[in-house]
Amino acid sequence: MAGLGRPDLIDNWSEPSGLFLCFCHSPIIQKIRNDCAEPFAAFEQCLKENQTSVMNCAEHVQRFLHCADQVKLAT
Repeated sequence: MAGLGRPDLIDNWSEPSGLFLCFCHSPIIQKIRNDCAEPFAAFEQCLKENQTSVMNCAEHVQRFLHCADQVKLAT
């Protein structure tokens, strides 16, 4: 069920929706992209190397998610 019932949100990545663009410019998303760039790059590299067995990347995604969970915006 790509797009959770909203095919315009997920199925056509060549034309990002307003919702997707909003998320990309969100301050917390920008901070996560900056602070967690290294674990995310490692996760992406793992996916490239394990296209037929993405479960091999579970540890990489856990590191990225842990990093993202620790990100806080300055108040």
